[in-house]
Amino acid sequence: MQEIHPIDLLFNKLKDISPYPDGVIPVPKRLEGEGFFPGSAGVWGIKPNHPLPPMPIGGVMILGHDWGTEVYYDQDLADRGEHLKSPTSRTLRWLLAQVHIPVHACFFTNVYMGLRAGSAKITGRFPGARSPHFVHQCQTFLAYQIATQRPRLILTLGVHVPAVIAPLSADLAGWARCKGFRALDLHGPAMIPTVHFHGPVNVTATVVALTHPCLWHRCVVWRQYGVLQGREAELQMLHDAITFSGLRRLYHEPEARVPSSRVTVQRAAKRVPVVGA
Repeated sequence: MQEIHPIDLLFNKLKDISPYPDGVIPVPKRLEGEGFFPGSAGVWGIKPNHPLPPMPIGGVMILGHDWGTEVYYDQDLADRGEHLKSPTSRTLRWLLAQVHIPVHACFFTNVYMGLRAGSAKITGRFPGARSPHFVHQCQTFLAYQIATQRPRLILTLGVHVPAVIAPLSADLAGWARCKGFRALDLHGPAMIPTVHFHGPVNVTATVVALTHPCLWHRCVVWRQYGVLQGREAELQMLHDAITFSGLRRLYHEPEARVPSSRVTVQRAAKRVPVVGA
């Protein structure tokens, strides 16, 4: 008997999310080619008329806010795949390359399922976030995604995601109270080396809150990590996260070259408190 691919299991599980609130519609069907789940399969290396590539078990989960709008979905459906030359895709792949994370080791997904109905604004708070019932359903589905992939490293994208994932672990309790990256960098912290997802999930991962790639060049200047600021701060978070997650040796990622005057950030990172411990 042929084993069901984990991505197919996730798509089947989407049927458990109901009803979708005003302003949100379910994804009609999976797009061809690479792209973020649930619009696409979320894995890299898809070829026409070939089986899906393996789910990157024990790899990296790239966790966005939501897939986008119904209009964008219809455009990608007509183009037979998600548009991977957007600022978000280009910047995200550049960031992964800086820390030697191969794209085939990542599962690209979102905290909120469904599409923004019509031609709604693609940025800002997801319309479904106004429905506590829908938010809870998406958090339950996110826990199922984490249990399925069992990532060692989770990279959240944008300011809205940390508060949604926070209830899944006591170690992320500090994230629930932070409304922006300045507060997250000061009190979060934004890079937590050891996060335990208990219960049926039973996964331990390193979790990092990153600036959204579509706003990265404009907004990363405000990030702070130890004595580092701006792009240096966020890149160092990524380098340290690779170390804490144990993935450095798998991806052959070299040690980050930190100027000697700023080496204290690495020492500080080793003392990052685990929120809720």
